[in-house]
Amino acid sequence: MNSFEIYLVATPGLEAALADEAAKAGFEAPRISAGGVAIMGGWKDVWRANLELRGATRVLARLGAFRAPHLAQLDKRARKFPWGEFLPEGVAVSVEASCKASRIYHSKAAEQRIATALREEFGAKIEAEAPIAIMARIEDDLCTISVDTSGELLHKRGSKQATAKAPMRETMAAMFLSQCGYTGTEPLLDLVERSGDRLRRTDIETNRIKPIGRLTGPRTHDHGAAGLAESERRGEADPAVSARYQCYCRHRFSHSCGQSFL
Repeated sequence: MNSFEIYLVATPGLEAALADEAAKAGFEAPRISAGGVAIMGGWKDVWRANLELRGATRVLARLGAFRAPHLAQLDKRARKFPWGEFLPEGVAVSVEASCKASRIYHSKAAEQRIATALREEFGAKIEAEAPIAIMARIEDDLCTISVDTSGELLHKRGSKQATAKAPMRETMAAMFLSQCGYTGTEPLLDLVERSGDRLRRTDIETNRIKPIGRLTGPRTHDHGAAGLAESERRGEADPAVSARYQCYCRHRFSHSCGQSFL
C-alpha cells in the first residue's frame, strides 16, 4: 500500500482554502469535495499532513472500499476485509458509520456489523473510547473504510497549552487569514477577537512556526516510522518535526510492537 487516498477534513466552506494550502505544501493533486479535500500519498504524507497543515481539522487514511447494497453483504465483506494489513492483533478500536443515499440507511446497524466482523474475524476489542477509530462511510451503496489518524481535532495542536472557550478555532482562523492574502509581513489589527486565536495564527504565520505539538494520533503497524527514519537518514526531515513526531508516537496508546500508525 505505497500510495492511497488521504482525506483532509475541512471546516465547512473552507475546502478551497485547504486545497490551496495542501497544493502549496507539495501534496499530490488535491481534489475538493463537500467537507474536505482528497489527496494521494503514503504514510509519510499522512503524518506530514497531521503535523504541518494549518487548515485541516482531521486527517483520514482511506484503507479500502467495497459495495454493500444491504446489511448481509456489509457483514460478509467486512469479514473479508484485510484488517491485518493495517492493525495489530488484539488492538482496541471504535467503529463509527454514516450512511447517505444508500439502501443501508441505519448507521447503528452498519456499525454493529463492522464491529462484529472486527471482533469475530480479526480478534479486535471494540471499545467506545478506543484510541483507534475505524470510520465507515456508506454512500450510493459504496462502503469506504477509513481510519482516523489525528486523534483529537487538530486545532488542539501547537505550543499554546492553556486553552479556554473561543469564538473561532485556530484552523478556521488560519484559513481566513490565508483567504485574505495575509503573508505574515503585514500589520494586523483585530477589533473583534478577544480570545487570541486569530492573533495566534498571525504569530504563527509571521514567525513561520509549524502548528505542531500536542498530537494524539493512533499507533499500530510500522508505516510512517520507517519513512521518517529514512528521511532523517537522508537529512530531509525537519529536526523539529522529527522530535514532535517521536513525541506524538509515544503519547498514544502502547502496543508491544512500539511502532507507529503514521
